[in-house]
Amino acid sequence: VFAALADHWEEGNGLFGGSAECLLLSLWPTMQMYRATGKSKNYVYLNSRNKRMPRGLGFGGQLGNFRLWFGAELEECVISNNDAVYAAG
Repeated sequence: VFAALADHWEEGNGLFGGSAECLLLSLWPTMQMYRATGKSKNYVYLNSRNKRMPRGLGFGGQLGNFRLWFGAELEECVISNNDAVYAAG
């Protein structure tokens, strides 16, 4: 079970936002917290309008390769174990 916490929920229209206060959490099988590393500022991505950019909610990574990604219709969820934004795990 994976979760995310963001301090920024403004529609980005294809741009990243947030701050180093955003974090990712693993809740099961063990509780882990993955804080920002400071290597990149792609904390959180939210786009529901711009059809030229990926539409959905993403954390970390880069466009098309997010650490945690939920597609616009929640039909797609992708999780990876590392990126330049959050600690590996």
